[in-house]
Formats: sequence, C-alpha cells, structure tokens
Amino acid sequence: MSKTIPSYQYLWEEIINDTLLDVWENINSFDNTRSSFKNWCGVISKYNAISGLRKELRHYSIPLEDSDGFYHIEDMKDLEGFKNMISLLSKEDQVIFINFFFEEIDYDEISKITGLNKKVIYNRVSRGKKKLISHFLRLET
Repeated sequence: MSKTIPSYQYLWEEIINDTLLDVWENINSFDNTRSSFKNWCGVISKYNAISGLRKELRHYSIPLEDSDGFYHIEDMKDLEGFKNMISLLSKEDQVIFINFFFEEIDYDEISKITGLNKKVIYNRVSRGKKKLISHFLRLET
C-alpha cells in the first residue's frame, strides 16, 4: 500500500481491513500452483488500495479554510471568471461549457447552436470536467 497510495495513510487501516475480509471470503479461490499465498494477498491488497483511492478521489472535497488558490463560487458568477477557469479547454469546448454551465442551456439546444451531435456534447462535457478536475488537483499538490 505504501507504493500504491503513499500520501493517503489515513486510508491504510480501512484497506487492510478490506483486504483481510476479501482474503477470508475468497480463500477457496487461492491456488498454490499459480502463486504463493503472500503474492496472492499482495495482489488483493494492491487492488483494494486502488479501489480505495478511487473512492477517495470520487468524494474528494476541499475544506473551506484551505480553499485559497482555488476558484470560488463568486468567480463562476461573472463570465470573465468562468472563462478564465475553463481557459485550458479548446475553443469549441469553452463554447459548450459557457452555454451549459454559465448560460444553463440544455444539451438539445447546445446541439442546435453548435451543430454537434448530442452524444458528442455529452462526451466533451465529461472529458472537459475530468481535465479541469485533474488540472486543479495538480495545482493543489
């Protein structure tokens, strides 16, 4: 776990408990001809660590007192602040984000405005959000 999630030590106890429970519940699937017991437990631990990290990042939040350096809700209320926040996206994606998040236009209407298929807009919003999240998480560290 120290290799998989070194900076999330507060998750280690929960992951160890999950690993022990998984080993106990799945002991019948252990095959000593394929690997040693130690390696089998290590693989279970590794995947539990990855799963725990995914859960943690999915529910990631910033305490209010630590929010300096991040964009605040007030920044999203004015168009210039919002444009600054999404400036690392492509121009097409910026238009979609402004229409969807700032102007609050639905996907069907954005599809008519941009001439793009509705599924393409869904994908661009999803990928754009992931890109912004990863960018701002990198800024934090």
